Amino acid sequence: MSYLPGFECDIFISYAHANNDDGWVTYFHSELQSALDGLMEGVTIWRDERRLNSNTRFDPEIEKQVKGAAIFLALVSGRYLESDYCGKELRMFHEKARTEKWGLSVENQNRIFNLLLYDIDYKDWPPEFEGITGSKFHDDSGWPSDQKEKDFVFQLRKLTREIEGLLKIFKKTLSASRVNADSAGRDPAGEDAFTVFLAASSDSLEIQHDRVLNELRRNGVRVVTDIPPPVGAKEHDEKARAELSRAALSVHLLTDSPGQNIFDLNETDSEGRPLRKSYSRRQLELGLELSRNQLVWMPPELQIEKVENERHRQFLADLESGSHSNYRSTCRIIREPKSDVARVILESIERIKREAAPPQPAAAALLNFHIKDRREAWKLIDFFDQRGVLPFTEPEMDDPKLTLKILEERIKQVNRLIFVYGAVERSWVEGRMWELLKMATSYNCLPKACGIYFAPPRRKATDGNFGLPITIPVCEFDDADIANPQVLKPLLEIA
Repeated sequence: MSYLPGFECDIFISYAHANNDDGWVTYFHSELQSALDGLMEGVTIWRDERRLNSNTRFDPEIEKQVKGAAIFLALVSGRYLESDYCGKELRMFHEKARTEKWGLSVENQNRIFNLLLYDIDYKDWPPEFEGITGSKFHDDSGWPSDQKEKDFVFQLRKLTREIEGLLKIFKKTLSASRVNADSAGRDPAGEDAFTVFLAASSDSLEIQHDRVLNELRRNGVRVVTDIPPPVGAKEHDEKARAELSRAALSVHLLTDSPGQNIFDLNETDSEGRPLRKSYSRRQLELGLELSRNQLVWMPPELQIEKVENERHRQFLADLESGSHSNYRSTCRIIREPKSDVARVILESIERIKREAAPPQPAAAALLNFHIKDRREAWKLIDFFDQRGVLPFTEPEMDDPKLTLKILEERIKQVNRLIFVYGAVERSWVEGRMWELLKMATSYNCLPKACGIYFAPPRRKATDGNFGLPITIPVCEFDDADIANPQVLKPLLEIA
């Protein structure tokens, strides 16, 4: 039983077995477990020790533990980065954590730990480490720390405190989000949660319907479903309209069968003949009328032209082509495999949330420059100020602690970082870039873009091509570009 309820284990250790030839990983595992046991009760750590039962397949057991883990520790080395198996573990955890309701981080604390056994250049880190700083478990020579030395003890204590903090925050988050469902099957998500209307579907999609329902609820989404059938058309429409009006998204699962028909629908076609409509079709049409967003799924293998029911065939064809009379631009048709439907819905929910988010703060930039380039930097400050980008500079104070505190606050205020490359060496600029981006990462406030200004005697054409340690758009420019602001449009107009 793990410290965090609902997980197979609290911590999964991912490592290359070649790095344990001398027992380094075994000792690390033992010492970390002892350290955590001294701070809190019941923390479980799992790693592959190749001691699985003879009747247990290796890969399924690893997959079970990765997908059931709350925290992922990657012991990174050259052999780790070369290992397809280690890469698979990292990608598997990253994907599952990304789609869980808590996401990859809990209150800005990442659930993946990049523990560097060797001094691996950040440019060689896997993309799953984007936005994560590395924790040193190597000495000054770049080799794994001697576990008998004080440096290792300090590194382990620091890691233990970080894990302790994350576990406690995670447990608090789990407790806060856990709402006991009553015997009637009430949705465990609160009334203020994102609401999805999951429409009726044909009996052939019952398993798929339940799978989507359970996955959405597991990710904290409030799901409204089971709006009757079977009831009369009037009662059905009243209840469906009320819930669709409140929902931020309606989801409709369709296939070649129209599903159960509404038995007393008083509608006729253009020639006066009684219409037969299924509950699923009626709810989709009401969704197009009332819901703010609609997501319609059809199996990728469905061939609409071969659907036997003529009216249902025409309905599906009109819907997919966008020619249905009620069709709106807010309706999205997807043809994903069944296993990917819940993921696509969750991604759509995140997009809708982002679009509904309050406006971003005013454009602001932090300019970083060496005292040798102060004159050029001040010209740059005037340039951005005149174009609506609020410029900040690094504080110049005698008190290092106060300087750092002010710099931290400014990092949180800006959405651009601009570095001046003039009289100083390139290594100085790269070092400042790395330090400020690490600081921004630790506060979960990465900039939307970075600018590199090539001040005389530097020129973009000859001194350009800076690479960032994190994937962020980069705009390189010099005096010639300042005379033509159109070139700087990507930097000036970012959201």
